[in-house]
Amino acid sequence: MRMKPDAVTRKAYAKINLTLDVTGRREDGYHLLSSVMQTIGIYDTITVTRENSGEGRGTDAAPAGEGPAPEITLITDDPALPAGEDNLAVRAARLMCGAFSLTDRLTISLDKRIPMAAGMAGGSTDAAAVMLCIRDLYGLDCSLSRLQELAVTLGADIPYCLAGGTKLCEGIGEILMALPDAPQMQVLIAKPEAGASTGGIYRRYDSLPAEAIQHPDTEAMLAAIRANDAGAMARECRNVLETVTAPEVPQIGRIEEICMEGGALAARMTGSGPTVFALFDDVKKAWKTAELLAGEKELPGLRVYKTGFIYEI
Repeated sequence: MRMKPDAVTRKAYAKINLTLDVTGRREDGYHLLSSVMQTIGIYDTITVTRENSGEGRGTDAAPAGEGPAPEITLITDDPALPAGEDNLAVRAARLMCGAFSLTDRLTISLDKRIPMAAGMAGGSTDAAAVMLCIRDLYGLDCSLSRLQELAVTLGADIPYCLAGGTKLCEGIGEILMALPDAPQMQVLIAKPEAGASTGGIYRRYDSLPAEAIQHPDTEAMLAAIRANDAGAMARECRNVLETVTAPEVPQIGRIEEICMEGGALAARMTGSGPTVFALFDDVKKAWKTAELLAGEKELPGLRVYKTGFIYEI
């Protein structure tokens, strides 16, 4: 009998929204979205360790919440990160334990590098990595689509984070369409010190008059990606929520201004903000702009990252 590992480690990659559009709202209050998402090379590191030596699972899947509740511990290097049952990574582990009758004690070790509350799916990608670690830890016969069905009950971005790459995400995030790999770019990520409340941003978006909203041209973005046209792709980057967030966080506009002056092909907010991504086709311009951002006195506390696109997680 092949021995199963006692621990599995995975990288949990961040994402950016090349486009983000709000297309409607469900009766339960969830907003319907259409977004082209792209994985980038900033990541947290997740390790899930099984503390008991036994198999620690039943033979058949069980409904979530049934059976003995295993002990799940989260250890993180970021003291600002909640480590209890409200942490999405812990909730993802508990969901997997309930769905697959797992009873071992589990320890989740999280090396946090993705900035929090940044519009980059930091919590969702950690949850996705935990689910994949547990699948691999126990050798579960579980398809990606099954994991995504489970994941959407926890968070709208988690189904995408389980797959990664270049995807069109619709509905509340659970409807994914695979796209050709977006043309590789140099990517700068700039996270202002100021924060933005996702719930508050969406509420204020709902109050905007229709004429104040500039929707992205999703079909044009898809055509640019399919044509492997980096310039056209950059021109089509747009986020409807920036109309709301940018006036509340003026650093967003200043970051975008510096990036465009530095030669970026695009500079836009990701998610509900306040993080800005900038796309470059010249590595020297990207590095020079990163230095300018890091030294900008008007942007105290700004965190700047240099990265690129990731296609397989």
